[in-house]
Amino acid sequence: VEEPALDVAVAAAVISSAADRPLPDDLAFFGEVGLLGEIRAVGRPAERLREARALGFTRCAVPASVQPAGDSEISLLPLGDVRELGRLLQALES
Repeated sequence: VEEPALDVAVAAAVISSAADRPLPDDLAFFGEVGLLGEIRAVGRPAERLREARALGFTRCAVPASVQPAGDSEISLLPLGDVRELGRLLQALES
């Protein structure tokens, strides 16, 4: 995968597979994962959120630095590192 913005989606897929639990259909992901597991911002977050919403997603896991747009129709789930991603996915199972 060459696009760094897909790192969080790939990490979510790996965590989901290891836990043998599917990811929610309404949840999108974007962000870059650093070598220490931190989730970093990527370019064009507003465009990425707009496109995710256009594709039918209602929630999006994003780097913690992403700020919601005032008229956003998609719920943001901010993440600081991959541990938080794991906790988020575990909480969504409940």
